[in-house]
Amino acid sequence: PVVQAMIDNRENPDVEISMCYPEEGAVWLPAAAAIVKGAPNEENAKLFLDYLQSDECQIIISQLTVRPANTSLKQENEAMKPMDEINVVYEDIKYVAEHKNEWQDRWTEMMTN
Repeated sequence: PVVQAMIDNRENPDVEISMCYPEEGAVWLPAAAAIVKGAPNEENAKLFLDYLQSDECQIIISQLTVRPANTSLKQENEAMKPMDEINVVYEDIKYVAEHKNEWQDRWTEMMTN
């Protein structure tokens, strides 16, 4: 959304929007797509998932204000900072899952006390 807001307001002198990534690292999280069990159009859903993962679709995505799952592709939207210029850190998904409830409880306590 920030990148799109930057693009939408390029010509507006009253709006200053920029985006930065933490030097310590920005988390790159995997995205997912799935087919709901028993979906009425399961074959079309499979074809769509195949398309989402195809080079053709990944190249289209690289031109938008989101990142393609295939991070080896060059980000074609000039408003998007190239992945190789971002200090990417990867979340330990298992560790985070194991501590989710603990962290949610702590967050709730911090926000309500």
